[in-house]
Amino acid sequence: ELSQFWYDEETSTLLAKAALECVGEEGKIACVSSPSVYNQLRKMSESKEHYLFEFDKRFEDKFPGQFVFYDYKSPLQIDSKLSSYFDLVIADPPFLSEECLEKFTQTINFLTNKKVILCTGAIMEEAVKKLLHLQTCNFKPQHEKKLGNEFKCFANFNVDEIIASNKN
Repeated sequence: ELSQFWYDEETSTLLAKAALECVGEEGKIACVSSPSVYNQLRKMSESKEHYLFEFDKRFEDKFPGQFVFYDYKSPLQIDSKLSSYFDLVIADPPFLSEECLEKFTQTINFLTNKKVILCTGAIMEEAVKKLLHLQTCNFKPQHEKKLGNEFKCFANFNVDEIIASNKN
């Protein structure tokens, strides 16, 4: 089932800027189920080392060289050359369930052993800390269409500091 919840422009821009600032011009970024952030990354950087891992194949035409089909139900069905390849992973699991987050955790741990930003419903906070050992950020992602669930951002580095410096 395809259901896309797009971040609003400010959220996508701030997350993309934070990612780029964090990894530098040569850094490699994976956006897992976060196409609106990836779209902003593409506008800000011409790097071919940023990839979109996404179930929705409509993005394959839009980003042909950097699209990787991703189904969270098969979390490790990813080319082995991408193991520990990325300097930063931005992920947004499509479902608010521990089962989905467990599979995303496998994917994230496969793709990087470095920096992680994860956005999901506040209801998942305990599971995020248990599975990924990420800290809750002050930054709150916003969506174009207001969702009924409170959303939070989690990271293993001080993403709030970077976002605050980019808000001006």
